[in-house]
Amino acid sequence: MDGPELGFAIEQDVPEDVHAAYESLLAAGFDSRLLKP
Repeated sequence: MDGPELGFAIEQDVPEDVHAAYESLLAAGFDSRLLKP
């Protein structure tokens, strides 16, 4: 279960360009503030 299912957030669509920018930042190593599983 994610946040929306638990009532912590609402489900939202992420625009493709925003998702691409996020993936680009991850690939460049900008991930120190992300939660690790």
